[in-house]
Amino acid sequence: MSSKPPLKTLIAALVALSVLLGMVQADASPPKVRTLKRGAPAAGARKPTPHDKTRPKAASPRAAKPKPDPSRAVKASQAALATLDEDFRAKVERVLEALEAKGWEPVVVSGRRTREQQRKILAAGRSRTLHSHHLCGRAADIMDRRHGWKGLASDPNFKFWTDLGAAARAQGLVWGGDWRKFKDVPHIQLGPKCDLEVAASPPPPAQGR
Repeated sequence: MSSKPPLKTLIAALVALSVLLGMVQADASPPKVRTLKRGAPAAGARKPTPHDKTRPKAASPRAAKPKPDPSRAVKASQAALATLDEDFRAKVERVLEALEAKGWEPVVVSGRRTREQQRKILAAGRSRTLHSHHLCGRAADIMDRRHGWKGLASDPNFKFWTDLGAAARAQGLVWGGDWRKFKDVPHIQLGPKCDLEVAASPPPPAQGR
């Protein structure tokens, strides 16, 4: 007769068998999927800091300012041109054409004036006389629409002013920039002196440029 194995041997065999069965079951079970809680950062993501809540948003680019409407300046120039004495107006038109040929955008900003307008301009220090050629429609102030009186145009030696003087002289006109005591670079005029009787009469009808 064969002898029975000792009890300790049987217990050890049973333990080994149970461990083996557990390993087989673990291999056969599906892998667990890790789920993120709502609002939790993903793996590798930068953790939020207290400064994130107060960090200002990037400012959106400012909308470009609308450019001045050139048609308004041109219309105003045509209206001022139409108030001028007929002979002088023809010369002013040729001055404007000469400036445009050089790439400028000249506009007439002042033509014929009333006596009251001239008094106000004299009081503001922009003129030295009450007997201006503007009263007769034989004077005009001209500037470049893009520059006006500011920036580069504040210099009496600005190229536009010197080109205006050359164009005025070519038409036999007087340029205020040639005056010694009171340089008036936008000003051009046709002599002789203004007749106050003519100045008191309304400007003749004329077609604009």
